Amino acid sequence: MPTEWNIQFDWNRDGDYTDAHDDQTARVISAKWTLGMIEPHQLTAGDMMLNLILSNSDGHLSPENATSPLYGLVKPHVPVRVVAHDGITERVMWTGWIDQLKPQVGKFSERRMEILASGPLPFYTATETRLGLQENQRTDQIIAQLIAEVVYPPALAGAFILGVAGQSSLGESTRLVDPTGGRVLDEGALTLAYAVDNWVREGGYTDAPQTGYDVMRGIREITAAERGKFFFNREGQAVFWNRGHQHRQEGTPITLNDTM
Repeated sequence: MPTEWNIQFDWNRDGDYTDAHDDQTARVISAKWTLGMIEPHQLTAGDMMLNLILSNSDGHLSPENATSPLYGLVKPHVPVRVVAHDGITERVMWTGWIDQLKPQVGKFSERRMEILASGPLPFYTATETRLGLQENQRTDQIIAQLIAEVVYPPALAGAFILGVAGQSSLGESTRLVDPTGGRVLDEGALTLAYAVDNWVREGGYTDAPQTGYDVMRGIREITAAERGKFFFNREGQAVFWNRGHQHRQEGTPITLNDTM
């Protein structure tokens, strides 16, 4: 059975992709994406990118079209994902958020909508860490603290939002969510005697306080010290592999006798 592909948006930002108009597969003209690991021996991934071209001949995806059922919903930070189904198993292949909307008016051709989406990386580079001096901490412990400083765009339903009617009844109509979007971290093989001792903002006036350092830059330094890998998986979760992760032998053990 050929693989079936689906392009889905969580327009209502309610945490699922099952509402009317969430599946826009029928409109897709082209879809290209990357997971960010595009070079050999790359320690930290670049951003996950998705480029979509969708048919918009009826103005269905036009943000200013007041007659569209999606009026007021087509905008940045809407979650989007790519799903593949081989007839047996459904797999999420890419997860992220709308970054840019580029309507193509189609003066002499079909009107289209180009959608550029990105993964979590921009939220990491936009967040300045205030992490203090770390002493005798494993690499994964420091990375976990850095990740905890990043907040993803929240769902607009199902999550607890203080003071908002219908979204502040914890345990009844809402639930606590992980603001970092989840993580999968190996236990670090390296314990650092000191870290974060020289993380300051570069540039600016020399007499001005320089205490900032973006989260992703910190993660890059810690990952490099470990000689591990840091990236975002297909579900958008942060993943850290320690230096021995790719050398693990799963299944049948091997025996080395130190000869040719």
